[in-house]
Amino acid sequence: MAWEIHRLVNEQRTQNGLAALEVDQGVSNAAIKHSQNMARTGIFSHVINGKGPADRLKDENVSFTSYGENIYNTWCQMNGKPAYAVDGFPQKAVTAWMNSAGHRANILNPDFTHTGIGIWAIPRDNKGYMYTTQVFIER
Repeated sequence: MAWEIHRLVNEQRTQNGLAALEVDQGVSNAAIKHSQNMARTGIFSHVINGKGPADRLKDENVSFTSYGENIYNTWCQMNGKPAYAVDGFPQKAVTAWMNSAGHRANILNPDFTHTGIGIWAIPRDNKGYMYTTQVFIER
């Protein structure tokens, strides 16, 4: 699903005359850990325990000039399917981001060159929840 989100985001960028983003493993690690932390704590926020995106990138030894972060979550257990089998989840996430001015600005920021995406699912309150983080950086 992360690769599909990456593809859809790059599709939006190329449709707007921008270069595609490259996946960076350190940025991906920061995104995965943040999604995992949001799922574990149930806190949907860019900042958890006083740590924001820049802190998480530094923890992964990622060098950057600027950064942005998009997060998305939804309950995702449908028709008895487990969370990882939700149809259309990547498109739903990218559509939601493109319909939000701040998230859209991150996706279409011409200065960003690299990205990482992390998705983590967890059961809670008889539902499944999916937490997604996409981090963008400029080098």
